[in-house]
Amino acid sequence: MVTYDAATPKEYLQQLKQDWRRERLMELRDAIRRAAPDWEETISYRMMGFGPPQDPVLHLNAQKHFVGLYVGDIDKVDPEGALAGGIDRGKGCLRFKRHDAVTDEIERFLERFVAMKRSGADRDC
Repeated sequence: MVTYDAATPKEYLQQLKQDWRRERLMELRDAIRRAAPDWEETISYRMMGFGPPQDPVLHLNAQKHFVGLYVGDIDKVDPEGALAGGIDRGKGCLRFKRHDAVTDEIERFLERFVAMKRSGADRDC
């Protein structure tokens, strides 16, 4: 697992290589900001974290072969499998590889995730 020694999101972003992983991470970051413009951006678990103040619930991390979007139980957010379909999954994360795009479906997945968080719905693994 690739880890970054950064105290702030700005430091984290400065440590990323200028390649497809940085590009994908920035696209996902922008999508999260659109879905939850009031959420804070922090460093949590050596990753970029996003959530209400003092409660990061979404995480992004650039790995060697993918960018991970850590969301908890994907099937609770997308029970039909229509929004995150085609994206490789890990335990609690979507793995965006070089060829994976941040689609409108992923944007809707993030909007649903944010709505679930705000309503108190269970999203944990």
